[in-house]
Amino acid sequence: MKIRNVQLVGKYTFTLSLPKEWVQRWNLKKGDKIVIMEDEDGSLRIAPEIKGRNKRVTTYRISADKCDQPWLLERLLIGNYMLGKETIEIVSERSIKPEHLMEVRKALRRLTGLSIVEESQNHVVLQCLIEPIKFPVEKLIRRLYALTSIMHSDSVNSLVDRDKELAISVLQREAEADMVYWLTVRQLVMAADDRSIARDIGIKDIKHQQGLRVVAKSLESIADQAENIARACLNLIDFNLKLDKPILAMIKEFSDAVCKIHNKALDAYFKCDLFLANEAINESKEIEKYEVKINEAAISYIKDARLLMTVYKVADSLRSMSKYAADIAEIAINRFLAESEPSL
Repeated sequence: MKIRNVQLVGKYTFTLSLPKEWVQRWNLKKGDKIVIMEDEDGSLRIAPEIKGRNKRVTTYRISADKCDQPWLLERLLIGNYMLGKETIEIVSERSIKPEHLMEVRKALRRLTGLSIVEESQNHVVLQCLIEPIKFPVEKLIRRLYALTSIMHSDSVNSLVDRDKELAISVLQREAEADMVYWLTVRQLVMAADDRSIARDIGIKDIKHQQGLRVVAKSLESIADQAENIARACLNLIDFNLKLDKPILAMIKEFSDAVCKIHNKALDAYFKCDLFLANEAINESKEIEKYEVKINEAAISYIKDARLLMTVYKVADSLRSMSKYAADIAEIAINRFLAESEPSL
C-alpha cells in the first residue's frame, strides 16, 4: 500500500503523485492519459488508458513432449482456459502426436469460445474469442442451476423407470454443465484481475466473487452426482438387474426431499433470503434419515451384492447433493449479511 499527500496547486486543483514503480511498469510518459474510476464504496481506482480492452493479452506455452501422461495435455488446456488465458500455444520439437491432437480436439468441444487459429506439424495455437460482457455471471449460474435440476430429476426417473435413453441424456447434459462451469470460473478469474470486467459481467462488489465460485462449484458437483446415478441406472440395465419397487419408492422419496432443498437454497441465493437459506440448511441436516432408511431396507431385502452396492451409491449421491445445496444456502446467508443493514 502506498500513501501519498494531496497537494494543492493554485486555488482549485488538487494533485497526487503516482508511484514511480507503477509508472515504469506501464511505461507511462508525460501527456499519457489515466482512467479514474469511483467504486461504490467511494474509493478511486486508476488505470492507464489502453485502446480496446483494459487488459493485457495472456499467453501460455505448453510443450507437448513433456505431456507423456494420458490426458495431461487436455487438463492443462482446461486449466489455462479457466485461468483466463487468451492464447495457448502447443509446441513439439518433433511433430505433435495424434493422441495429443485428439486431446486438443476433445478439449475444444468442451470449452466455450476456444478454437484453433494456427496449426502445423509441431505447432498449434488456440485462442479464446469470447467477449466477457456477453456472459454475465448470474446468467451462467442460473443456466447451471437449470441444468443440474433437470439432471437430478432425470437421473432418478431413469433409475425408477429403467429408461436407458433418459440416463444417456443425463450424461450428455453433464458435459454441458462442465462447459458452463468452466466458463463461469473463467469469467470470475478475469473479473478478479480487471474490475471493469467485473462490472461488465454484473459483479458489483468484489467480495461476492468467492461466494459465486462456491455456488458454481457446488452446482457442478451436483451435476457429477446426477451423472453417477445415471451410470448406476445404465449398469443395472446392461446386467439386466432390477431393484424392487419399495426400494425405488424410497429412493424417489429421498430424491424429492433433496430436490426441495436444492431449489430452496438457490431461491434463497437469488432472492438474498436469509430465512429461506436457514430452512434449507436445517432440512439438509435432517436428510440423513432417508439414507439410513434406504440402507437398512436394502440390507434386509437385497441379496445380490451388485444391487446392494448400487443402492448404497445412489443414496450416497443424493446425500452429497443435499450437502452441496446446503453449501449454497450458506453462501446465501453470507450474501444477505454483505448486502443488508448492519443489524437484524
